[in-house]
Amino acid sequence: MDRTTYPDKFTSSDGLELHANWYLPDQKPRAGLLIVHGFADHGARYEHVAARFTKLGYAVLAPDYRGNGRAAGLRGHCDRFEEFVWDLEAAANLLRRAIGDLPLGVYAHSHGGLMTLVALTQRRALAGARAVAFTSPFLAMGSMKVPRLLLKLVPLMSRLVPRFAQPHRIPPEGLTHDRALVESAGSDPLRHKVASMRWVTENAEARAQVRRDISRIQLPTLWMIGTADPIANPEVTRAAYQEVPEPKELVVYEGFLHELVNEVERERVLDDLVGWFKRKIPLDAAEAAQEPARA
Repeated sequence: MDRTTYPDKFTSSDGLELHANWYLPDQKPRAGLLIVHGFADHGARYEHVAARFTKLGYAVLAPDYRGNGRAAGLRGHCDRFEEFVWDLEAAANLLRRAIGDLPLGVYAHSHGGLMTLVALTQRRALAGARAVAFTSPFLAMGSMKVPRLLLKLVPLMSRLVPRFAQPHRIPPEGLTHDRALVESAGSDPLRHKVASMRWVTENAEARAQVRRDISRIQLPTLWMIGTADPIANPEVTRAAYQEVPEPKELVVYEGFLHELVNEVERERVLDDLVGWFKRKIPLDAAEAAQEPARA
């Protein structure tokens, strides 16, 4: 791998060092895909997703953004949610420099979906991305349990002790029905277990902004949700989807939990994800001819 074209370290706009996980096709790239991981997560957990796209000729970048994985920054914290958007833009620009004028798509999961939605509703260019897919975008908390007293105290604590952190309480068993992957996620040293008070309030404000401005999205979007997701409320996502402009598509997986691409039936999810990108970003004239006129 050419470390000049595909560096494993890059910086956000405020100078914070981030980590790049690259997955490259055997041949010359035909397109690029940016994978945006979730909260307390990291890009290397999406290697199996990247593999499906490299087979098609995509160069895939799955970065670790601030406070996660191998990136710098306090775990589970941001001073402003905008910092995550800086990281997202820095990653998109890095991928754009690597692939030149080739088409670029974005796949974002959970908290990464919220980051991407903030960018889209603020009309950020994201390096000229042509299409964006979401799995379990975090627009509202699901059925996971958080003490009511803590929720009441968070606004005050965010002002007084913004970096004070508590366990994030994301239930490992809520990620997937695949027990081996639940155990793997629980023992992964790159997955942190905390959330700061400031992150909680900034996250809430970001979710409110997205719901308010969601009609500003201008790109084709795919929304994929599991009906049994205890982390990102699927019904809130359904309601938000109704306000999203066309072209858009919603795929609902009955009984699936939060990490759709890690579920027992993940190949079905990956087939849907890859198939949608093949329609929205056709890589040759034959594929272009198959694209429905309405899209």
